[in-house]
Amino acid sequence: MLGFAAGVCTPDSKSVIYAADNAIWRVSINGGTPEKQDMPLSEMAYSPDGKLMFYQSQKIEGGAMHAKFLVTPANDPKTILYALDTPYGMHFPRFTPDSKAIAFLLTRDRATNIWTQGLKESAPKPLTKFSSGEMFAFDWSRDGKHLAFSRGQQKTDVILMSSFR
Repeated sequence: MLGFAAGVCTPDSKSVIYAADNAIWRVSINGGTPEKQDMPLSEMAYSPDGKLMFYQSQKIEGGAMHAKFLVTPANDPKTILYALDTPYGMHFPRFTPDSKAIAFLLTRDRATNIWTQGLKESAPKPLTKFSSGEMFAFDWSRDGKHLAFSRGQQKTDVILMSSFR
């Protein structure tokens, strides 16, 4: 996942991709002059097999925001292989261990679950099926056999103050 405070190594380990000055940049792992990439400033990630990457595209059409995951070859972000609808409210997208889907957190009916959007499927589907509570983070083990996640509730207190001086 491309974090805006840190860079991400490309799958070939020859470059680092990072965000700065409202753009995406690539620089050689050995240093040198960074090159501005022709990609929108958005979340992006490489597939575990290093062959694919995705980034998000957003545009306004007919007064409504439309967002998509654009899946491309890892070495050619201009060639769109798949354009998948991004569900409203989705968080923390990443490729599944088999590189065949994008997984993300999505809250529906007051419960946060992990959902997957297959690259060749038309609609996302839930991977977990909790009926309540929030999920804050998730990831797979390196071998892809185990899934870890954190769940709970966020609590806040509201206090009404009157006649305040």
